[in-house]
Amino acid sequence: MASPLPNGPESSSAEESFRTLLDAFPGVVWPTDADLRWTAIFGSDLAALGIAAEDVVGRKLPEFLGSDRMSNSAIDAHIRAVAGETASYENAFGGQLRQGYVQPLLSDAGEIVGTVGMSVNATDSQLAVRESEARTRAVIDAALDAVVMINSSGEVLEFNPAAEAIFGYTRADVIGKEMVELIIPPSFREAHREGFARHLRTGESTILGRRLELSGLRADGTTFPVELAITRVRVGDDAAFAGYVRDISEQRVLEEQLRQSQKMEAIGSLAGGIAHDFNNILMVIRSCAALTLGRNPDEDVERNVVQIDRAAERAAHLTRQLLAFSRQQVLRPEESDINEIVTQTLNLVDRLIGENIVTTTSLDRYVESIVVDRGQLGQIILNLAVNARDAMPTGGTLSIRTANVVLDASYTAEHADVEPGPYVLLQITDSGIGMDETTRGRIFDPFFTTKDDGTGLGLATVYGVVKQSNGHIWVYSEPGHGTTFKLYFPAASASAPAPAPAPEIGSLAGSETILLAEDEAEVRSLIAKSLRLHGYTVIEACNGIEALELAGERESIDLLLTDVVMPGMNGRELFEQLSERHPDLPVLFTSGYPADTVLRHGIAQGRVAYIEKPYLPSELAREIREVLDRSRLLHRGER
Repeated sequence: MASPLPNGPESSSAEESFRTLLDAFPGVVWPTDADLRWTAIFGSDLAALGIAAEDVVGRKLPEFLGSDRMSNSAIDAHIRAVAGETASYENAFGGQLRQGYVQPLLSDAGEIVGTVGMSVNATDSQLAVRESEARTRAVIDAALDAVVMINSSGEVLEFNPAAEAIFGYTRADVIGKEMVELIIPPSFREAHREGFARHLRTGESTILGRRLELSGLRADGTTFPVELAITRVRVGDDAAFAGYVRDISEQRVLEEQLRQSQKMEAIGSLAGGIAHDFNNILMVIRSCAALTLGRNPDEDVERNVVQIDRAAERAAHLTRQLLAFSRQQVLRPEESDINEIVTQTLNLVDRLIGENIVTTTSLDRYVESIVVDRGQLGQIILNLAVNARDAMPTGGTLSIRTANVVLDASYTAEHADVEPGPYVLLQITDSGIGMDETTRGRIFDPFFTTKDDGTGLGLATVYGVVKQSNGHIWVYSEPGHGTTFKLYFPAASASAPAPAPAPEIGSLAGSETILLAEDEAEVRSLIAKSLRLHGYTVIEACNGIEALELAGERESIDLLLTDVVMPGMNGRELFEQLSERHPDLPVLFTSGYPADTVLRHGIAQGRVAYIEKPYLPSELAREIREVLDRSRLLHRGER
């Protein structure tokens, strides 16, 4: 058909009707000849586009739109239609986004004699689509998790900025490439391909819509743990799969820190319980040895008893280390200058480490005070110095540094059990052989040692004391690159109260009445015997309830000596009830370990006296004399 308009006997009226219909068409319709010359043009959009039919009919399209088909999609579509294709295009014209369609115009003989084209205003719909696409793109680009989309052939369709950061590829590197070869470790690729093919074939899947933890592969070849969720979406007629990937490396580190902390807590509880029971046994051994030596035995007996006592003393030292690790020893913290403690301890360090090791210090002159047990902190420095010496058998450098630091939220987010705030750093670094990751992960475990003659309690003790002082400890080490221990202690916010001065002690003897509450019969008997030898009157009770009953039968009691942990009623509860009847009653607590948290708090505040088992009869007598004399001085001052 050479013309798109009707012809025949009634062509005039039919053509008029057809023109009316075309003029009402919500767009623009036109035919051209083979030279792309407009032969007519119709449509309701002509006025909006500023086109009059008389201005374009008879003119060629390239004259009106431009002749460069590369830059003008409408011209290209018409040229393709003259060549026999049906083509579509988009272009901007008259302030609108136009979508056009062009097809060949055929004669009755089937020959191409021109084109027929139409275009519609796609501004609103396309803007909506593009705005939607822009919003979707913005969401994907802003996502903190990696978004990776593939088609049914496994080729990458989408790779957002988070994916670029996590995997180390740029988007241009991966689009159109097979995903499995890029971000899945080689050992998992075959399983992925089999599962993917099975899903495409049967629709079955064990991973769609679930959260999984597995390994990802970075561009540099390293693997790392990820959390993955996959959903199936449709893109046109093809299935596509969107994967949402989160790097959980930091989470795994924090989980490991938490597991380590929980492990240390569990071992600490066990160690504390063992130490408590063991201290009661040592209490009997050392007390019997002291009583025997007090009777002036012959030389052979004396020598044997002294050896027994020395062995028991070494065992008692081990139990103190266990209690330090388990954070159940009694510390006597006070506000201290850490530089002063370091300087005083260095005098001992220099004698311990030898001449082939150079010690250097960098002590911040403005470092803040900390609240610690001075003796325990000195022991920590000695333990770490000895470990450093053993790591440098041929010599090296030991560096000690102090500084004020602030641990912010970003640091505490990466370190479990650490509160943000101001701290004082004690850093001890050696240039020794270093440690591998396996050793580094176990160094604070009690009884773990790499030394032939080590007990495995040195670093466990360090860990326990630091934790009990509300600090934390971190170690950095690599084989051949030395080791750094960083100890962080909270900066003191206020001066600690000064402890009451101890009265001067003359004779350890006394005539006062002491109420003794101790559930271990052998320990109770030995304590009572040693106190009676010093002149005291001793009332023995096997538990707190019996002690209350016996106290009710006495008019006066000068001192309560009680174990902390007893069945039925513990030592703190006994003291509180007795204080209601005897408000000025002094107390001396004792135990293999102080299990009661309130009691430990009271000791730290200097409100009560405490003596740790095992102890010698003379040590107990001195402590009792101090408590009684201090109480007498206080009451005299009140009067």
